[in-house]
This record gives sequence, structure tokens and C-alpha cells, in this order.
Amino acid sequence: MEGILCNTFYKKVLPPNLISVTSNTGRSLFREMIQARTGESFFTLFTSFSTQSDPAFCGVSSLSMVLNALEIDPRRQWKGVWRWYSEEQLDCCASVAEMRMKGITFNQFSCLAKCHASVVAKPADRHSVDEFRRDIMSVTSSEGSHMVISFSRAALGQTGSGHFSPIGGYHAEKDMVLVLDSARFKYPPFFATVQELWESLQPVDPETGKCRGYFLITANEQQKLDIQKRRLEAAMEENGAVMPSSNAISATSSSVQPLETNQTVQASLPASILEPAPQADSNIQAGDAIPKEKISTGCDCNCG
Repeated sequence: MEGILCNTFYKKVLPPNLISVTSNTGRSLFREMIQARTGESFFTLFTSFSTQSDPAFCGVSSLSMVLNALEIDPRRQWKGVWRWYSEEQLDCCASVAEMRMKGITFNQFSCLAKCHASVVAKPADRHSVDEFRRDIMSVTSSEGSHMVISFSRAALGQTGSGHFSPIGGYHAEKDMVLVLDSARFKYPPFFATVQELWESLQPVDPETGKCRGYFLITANEQQKLDIQKRRLEAAMEENGAVMPSSNAISATSSSVQPLETNQTVQASLPASILEPAPQADSNIQAGDAIPKEKISTGCDCNCG
């Protein structure tokens, strides 16, 4: 027993430049962030959050959490009668054995994500800190998109090297980001400034010879339609209403439109069910939203 304790670790202490969300300061930042409505993405991530099951699974763990947070149906059995994204199911671009041995790279994460959702991959050397901040503001102000960062722990003063984690919120006044660290056994969720987080994306990954970056992940148009249909079915079942024909449920080329129901049924349903499926915050200016022409779906990338 003594040998095990000498050769293993139970958590690590955050460096002083990072603020644990469980500290007094972190709790204040969190409350202010939620009140300012720049922590909207936290709620859906919170409902699907899980600690990575293997030290090398930070990438697939972050991705599975985001896909579940977006309410995307994997259309694949998990366990028993349930469909749910889990780490071992995300093996279309690298085997589970390979990921367990050495994790995944920036390009491999992009490949995996594109197998299951719409993705914008942004290597840090091709973008700016101002764009990074705008994207953070966009995803944290809505529930329809999420950000995963690929960063260097060492650049933040932490132990370890490359790591993936989803972003859970933004404190605009302090210009700080809430990182929901996927390795809860090592570090708690923490706040870091946008600038220092941006700098942590810059170091070159020795595996690829390239810098790291971040990803913007959303449901594709068909998935958004499926999400809205499931929500309507659940609400109608709860209210004893009859589900309209499939012809009443349609999507345009740019967005999923609200479903049409009769006035009696509409009156009995929660307003949120009749709203379009989650999309980027409408208050974000056009240039700040995820550009549609850059969104990729389907695994056609070179996973190197």
C-alpha cells in the first residue's frame, strides 16, 4: 500500500495564475458569468459531463460530452436499450487501442468530430486572439454550439503536455474563460484569461510538428431537425396531444423552422419546444458566427 501511495497521485494543485471554480473567487466569477448569460453552454455540458476514463482519453472524452450536450442521437447502441455517446464508440479515425496508447492529435480530433457533427477546426497559427475571443463569446452565449480547445498544459503552468477540454463559460468583465477540464482526477474546472489560454494553443505538438487550436462543434441540419422532432414528440406525449404528420416537420436549407401545430396544442406546450432547434446566439453579429462555408461534416479529412 505504501508503495502505491509513493508512486501514484491524487489530484494536482492548480498554478496561481489559474482560478479553481470551487474557490471563493471562482464561485464569484461563476455566479457573475451565469448572471451575465455568458455561461449558457455550461448547462448542457453539465448534464453530460464525465471524467475521462483513461489518462489518454481527453480528446474522445471531450468530444463525447459535447455530442451528448448537443443532444445528437448516435444511432448506435451504447448499453442495454440506450443510445448514448461514450469514448469507446468514437473510433472511426483511430482505434481505441491506439488512442489509449498515445491519445489523439488535432487532426485526428477533427476527423472524429466530423464523423458525428458539423465542425470548424481552427489551428491557432491561422487565426487571431480577437477571433478566438469572439468565438468564445458566441458559443458561451448559446446552447447550440460548443468549443473544445487543444492546448498545452505546460504553457498554463500545469503538469503534463497536450490536452483537450470543452469550454463552459466566459466572464466578459475579467476576460476569463471557464475550462471544464476533462481530467477531473487531476485538475478541477478553472478560469484562465483569454490571452493566456490563447498562448497555450501556440506551442508546437511534437507528434505533428504543428501548433494546437480549437474547434467549434454544432449539430448539422438533419440532426437539428431530429432534435426538434424528439422535443415535440416528448412534449406532446406529456400533454396527451397527437403528433402531427411528418410533412408538418420540415427544415429550410439554412435553418430548422418552428413546427406548425394547431392553436390548442400550441397553448398546451412549453414555449421552448416550439422554438427552432439550438443555433448560435442571434445577438452575435454576422461576422462573429460560425461561417457556414467552413463547416465540415463527414469524415473525409486526412487524419495525420
